[in-house]
Amino acid sequence: MSSSKRLYISYDEGSVYHINFGRTFHPELNNKHLGILFNIKSSQNMIFCLPLTSPKEKHFKTKEGFNSRNHFDLKYPHLYYIKETDSIVLMEQFRTISKRRIESQYKDSISNQKVVISEIEMKKLKDAFNKFYKTIIK
Repeated sequence: MSSSKRLYISYDEGSVYHINFGRTFHPELNNKHLGILFNIKSSQNMIFCLPLTSPKEKHFKTKEGFNSRNHFDLKYPHLYYIKETDSIVLMEQFRTISKRRIESQYKDSISNQKVVISEIEMKKLKDAFNKFYKTIIK
């Protein structure tokens, strides 16, 4: 089968995968990082990705906010805390990526279950992203 006719996998909306960002993106995203995937209906080989990073004290207004992972204490509107992965979504670094960059689905370290963001969390995340997006297109 030629590469132009290659069949591409469809991913569950809100699934969390290890993404190989290589060295072509912002230094924060060099090499392998987690990302939340969203399908692009008009593309078979590209997918929308919201990169994730580990929470750091610098993401929160206070040390107490960091320790308790209080999402109300996040410093910037382009950050969003995801409890399911104990990660911060880096909305300002959203990307459309090739599906070839997707390596493996993230599994919870305790339950060993594949992680897909809950519907309630997805709605909150999409609302937060839309709010963020509106601020950058003004």
